[in-house]
Amino acid sequence: MRATVACWWLLLVSAVVDAQRFPCNGETFRLRKSWSMYTAAEKTRHVAAVADAMSAGYHHRFIEMHTEPQSEREAHGCMFIYWHRKFLLGYENMLRSLKAEYACLTLPYWDYATLLVIGSCKSVYGCATDLINTLGGLVDSNAKRSWALVNGDSMDGVGCVQRPPLNNFCQSTSAFQSKQCMRCVPRNNWATSVVPPESNIVPVFSQILGGVTPTRGKTLAEASRGIQNGAHNTIHNALGSTMATFQAPGDPMFNLHHV
Repeated sequence: MRATVACWWLLLVSAVVDAQRFPCNGETFRLRKSWSMYTAAEKTRHVAAVADAMSAGYHHRFIEMHTEPQSEREAHGCMFIYWHRKFLLGYENMLRSLKAEYACLTLPYWDYATLLVIGSCKSVYGCATDLINTLGGLVDSNAKRSWALVNGDSMDGVGCVQRPPLNNFCQSTSAFQSKQCMRCVPRNNWATSVVPPESNIVPVFSQILGGVTPTRGKTLAEASRGIQNGAHNTIHNALGSTMATFQAPGDPMFNLHHV
């Protein structure tokens, strides 16, 4: 087991190192911006990079890292924040390593704490229309009605969305090697997904900083549990299908959901 974990983390670290293949000249630090602050050109570049990662056979490797038993325990235990930060760094650097035009790319984040305001829209899709549309969109008449296992597990869902970049998706290393990629990602109908109250700005603030008393803020462990059991889990569950499983990194929404 330890050897398996070491191999997966070696892959992740390799992605970090390989990003230097195309250095981002003049960069002193990285700044993640919210999706709503992205320009049209930045959105187009992000989608193209994710599509290239899928086509190159790297994207599905991050599903496999996330579901490896010991990694999964670390990811969803006391190392929740640190593990996912490292995971995102590895994915970002993998994208940077693909082409020179991606050298300065940073992952955007989904600013749902300000967008998903209860009463401002009727669904998750209504509060994040541009984001969802750009990353494949809703289940529509073009979606597949049956699909393969994702990394060995069956996925619930209304349909399998195959609009870009999802038409490049591969569900596992074995499928990639045998050229049996499903080229779609299972999703639920996000136009009817209810916005969870835990995703609003005030509850999110409380999950991070709100202490048990007015004079004592949260410890790091308390904040980590608050975030994980609050906005994190409820958004995953609201989206359902792939996003409600440990195979969630297969859906590009995963990386924007994690900050």
